This record gives sequence, C-alpha cells and structure tokens, in this order.
Amino acid sequence: MTTNTNVDAFAAIAGSMVESAVDAISQVAGTSVAVDDVELVPTIDAEVLEASTVARAMFQSDAGSGGLVVVVPTSGLAAPGATVIEPAVLIDALAGGAATGLSRAVGASFQASPGEALPADPGITGMAAHIVKFAIGTGAGAPVLVHWIVEASLGALTSAGEPVTPAGEGPSVAPATLPEFGASVAGGNQRDLYLLADVPMNVTVELGRAVMQVRDLLSLQEGSIVELDRAAGAVVDVLVNGTLVARGDVVVVDDELGVRITEIVER
Repeated sequence: MTTNTNVDAFAAIAGSMVESAVDAISQVAGTSVAVDDVELVPTIDAEVLEASTVARAMFQSDAGSGGLVVVVPTSGLAAPGATVIEPAVLIDALAGGAATGLSRAVGASFQASPGEALPADPGITGMAAHIVKFAIGTGAGAPVLVHWIVEASLGALTSAGEPVTPAGEGPSVAPATLPEFGASVAGGNQRDLYLLADVPMNVTVELGRAVMQVRDLLSLQEGSIVELDRAAGAVVDVLVNGTLVARGDVVVVDDELGVRITEIVER
C-alpha cells in the first residue's frame, strides 16, 4: 500500500507520536506508563478486534486534515489503586498525545477531535496507510495492545513531502485554471510600492576588484597589499542585492565609514 520511502519516513514520525501519547496516558493514570514493541504491522488480528473498542479521531492542521482510528482493549487499562482507565478516556488521551507528537515531528500544529465510535469490523483496516502497534502498561496489570490505523489522508501529511497513495488509486491530476489577464495588469506598475517598504535588502559598497592567481593568493600574509582596479579617490559602487544602483564617495561619519551618493544609475 505504501512505498518503502513512505514507510521509512512515517516510522521516524511514529516514534514521536507514540512517545507523546504515552506521556498523555501517564498523566491520566497518575503514574509512569511503559511502552514496548512499537512497530508497523500489515493488519490487526481478528481476535484482537473482537475484544476491542474502536474510535476515529480527526487531526486538523493548517497543512490539512486526516483520520486516525484508535483500537484499544474493551477492558481498558489497569492503573494503580485498582482503578481502570476506560476505553473512551484511553482513546481520547492517545489521540490527543499523538497529535502533539505529530505536531513536533512535522512542524505543523495538529489538534485531535474526540474519538467517534466505530464498529470493530475487520474491514476498517482497509482504510489504512499505516498501522502502528505497541504495548502499554502501568505495572498494575498486564500490558495491553494498542493499534493506530493511520488513514491515507493523515498518512499523506506525515510522509516528508511524499504523499501516501492508497492501493488502487492514482494521484488526482487536472489542468490548472488560471485567471484571465486583461488590461488591468498593465496598470500594475502603479501599485503602491510602499507595500514593500519594510522588506530588508542587502546593501554592498564595492571599493574595487582584483584578479589574482592562486599562487599569489597563497602568498598573502599580514601586511600584504592587494592592488585594486580603481585609482585613489575614485567613486565606489553601491549594490543592492548584487545589482548596481548608485555610485558615491567614501566619507567618515562619527569615526565610521559611509558613502555619499553622487550618482543614481539609470536602468
């Protein structure tokens, strides 16, 4: 269903998602939660699904949205003090923590919606771009298995710029629709250039240039003199982002060098 490159890209992200999810469960349980056997698997055993509670959470971000299906044991997770973290609470904590880890891994701010219950149907694995399996435990009981079904819509946001394409589907390709450009474009030069007033530009003053052979460069030392292609007292070039825009004289202003503009270069 996915290329090796996509699998490798997601495997690195999955670690961050699981780590944050376990932190979220630790806060709910009030104790440290251990995690083990994190891996990507091709499917979920039917026996596991029969004894599981399943819910789907949507992950929303500026980069897009996608679905994550969380599968946890119907029995919940045993916690200290003979308490049990119910499946619904477990699902929301896992999804919320996964959203935090995903945000950290891909650099976009994801928010997870509360989980919406789904039937524990073996067919749900067909929507997967990836399936993540791991075990968690609080020490108060046996560890339990958790599965995440990462849908293709969410997988496409977690693949380092290489969207996951579900099996049997190809990319959607359509011609770009561009607006008609009429006479109004001709007046574009009349737009207010002060919109760009706060854009920083690199200004360079060029005193002169020289061409040297490598042997001469290697012989340079403190006190060496490099002869430039301009006479003493000649004007210097003023360049903005590498483009010549003016010429001027070198002056001293409060013990600092400056340039007095004497010519604006016509373009």
